[in-house]
Amino acid sequence: MSGAHLPGGAGLHVIPTHSDISDGLFCPALRADKERILKEGNARADVVTHSPWTYRPQPFNLPSREHMDILHRFGERVRQRRMALGLSQEVFADRCGLDRTYISGIERGRRNLSLRNIEVIARALGVTISQLTAGM
Repeated sequence: MSGAHLPGGAGLHVIPTHSDISDGLFCPALRADKERILKEGNARADVVTHSPWTYRPQPFNLPSREHMDILHRFGERVRQRRMALGLSQEVFADRCGLDRTYISGIERGRRNLSLRNIEVIARALGVTISQLTAGM
């Protein structure tokens, strides 16, 4: 443990540093969880992470299947409308005031958009938000 040692009372008191806590040296449950995750090689939906300040388990939530489906459906809708207008991603991104790679991520269902960006995209496509999302 790399924490600071302060003299006091009958002996030395150890004050853990942030790295001690995050490395799992101070909290055996955190260390065991970290070792299990490393041993398995990847995180799963049932993995519980810990707050280094409270030691209370915090759920590690992966996006649900329904959530991913809506992103893919919305992205496909944007791509169809963009292509119907004969716009490249680059020209469309410029109209929206967004980055081309962001537009690409939207069309591939990899980006979770804010409502503001949905409005910007709908305006650039010449439709309302309700028209863009109808039937999804």
